Amino acid sequence: MQNVKVCAKHQTTKHIRSGRYVCPSCTAEAQARYRKAHPDKIRADKKLYKERHPAKVSTYQKSYHRRYRHFPSVKVKRCQSKQTAQYREYMRSYAAKWYRLNPGKVHRRRLSRAQRLSGAGSFTRQEWQTLCARYGNQCLCCGNKTKLTPDHVVPLAHGGSNTIDNIQPLCLTCNLRKSTKHWDYR
Repeated sequence: MQNVKVCAKHQTTKHIRSGRYVCPSCTAEAQARYRKAHPDKIRADKKLYKERHPAKVSTYQKSYHRRYRHFPSVKVKRCQSKQTAQYREYMRSYAAKWYRLNPGKVHRRRLSRAQRLSGAGSFTRQEWQTLCARYGNQCLCCGNKTKLTPDHVVPLAHGGSNTIDNIQPLCLTCNLRKSTKHWDYR
């Protein structure tokens, strides 16, 4: 019967490797200590191996990618979970600072799409409410009495103006369906 030896530190069975008994846990710890103590040497050895065996490295990388392409790396997952809250907080503070330091750019960003595209014309809330009342506060397309949105008869993307005479009240569904078509329901 073979002599079985037990590691005093880990209380695990030692395995025979190269004619001597070796504890796998002790070996892993020793390797980790070596990698930590000699990172430059490890990096140089890896670089040398890649230069000497480019075909092997390429084949391995391709097979690894094929096997694990659907799984994000453990490193990525760890960074995402750890940094998500920190990153969100950082971006909030960064955005607040940017808004304080760039009031002119903020104003231009907040201009309505109509003002950016055509620049000509506008209508007031009172004009909009009067127009909705004239058509019975219902969608001109489907007759729904849900919340109405202003729709441009001649779309702004096609050179239409943003004045009240180019506006018709449509529900959001009909407005989105109409998109940039020239449909006049008045």
